[in-house]
Amino acid sequence: VIKYTNEVLKNHNSLKDLSTGIFNERSVFYSESNPEIIFSCGNSQFEKHSMYSFPRNETYFSISDDLLELYTPNDNRKTAYILKVSLRGRPIPGEPYYVQNKMSFFKNPDFYQRNFRVAELYLNRAEAHAEKGEAFKTDVINDIRYLRTYRVRSEDINFDDITNIKQLVRDERRRELCFESHRWFDLRRWDRPEIMHEYMVLDNNGQTISTETYVLHKDDPAYTLQIPYEVRQFNPSMKTNRRPVRNSQ
Repeated sequence: VIKYTNEVLKNHNSLKDLSTGIFNERSVFYSESNPEIIFSCGNSQFEKHSMYSFPRNETYFSISDDLLELYTPNDNRKTAYILKVSLRGRPIPGEPYYVQNKMSFFKNPDFYQRNFRVAELYLNRAEAHAEKGEAFKTDVINDIRYLRTYRVRSEDINFDDITNIKQLVRDERRRELCFESHRWFDLRRWDRPEIMHEYMVLDNNGQTISTETYVLHKDDPAYTLQIPYEVRQFNPSMKTNRRPVRNSQ
């Protein structure tokens, strides 16, 4: 990882500067003017996984509190990647909502939304150094600090007090790579924690009709994805991965 990151950065090391400027719902992080995008390879189709439809036919999903809490007060990514919105009079408790604003099919339909970009390179190299141990702590901090110079108005993390370099990298990956389909694979690669989601059905007045809780247990077999049906058709002797029935509780 370190070797090939270094090779790529020799040719492409530009980062988009988010440390200055004001960001709103018209801001688009993913665009042809973004200098850190190396290669675009497909559409994320966020609209197929959304909860709310706005008058302009834009679709969003709400952002978890623990992600929001990861951003420091000086971190401009919170407003560049996340938008604070109201559901425009809809009677749903908890307004306003925070929704993803990093990419939008409706704002820029001609630009691909899955990208290889420079920020990930710095994070990959930092994680590789962190896995090599404390002897490489300076290398880890240098990459994280450099990336953050392009993201925060002024640094408000005391790197001298960092005791867990792996957690430093993991938190920064979540702040930087949110909504880009990295999180699931990061969790599988790290400690496969328990994940709990509460699903609520509301009536037209915003009142809860029913609530169901779905749990992915720590080290759950479902952390291993199923072998695609087409592959199993091609090779019928291949055994399927064990996938337990997922019941609400």
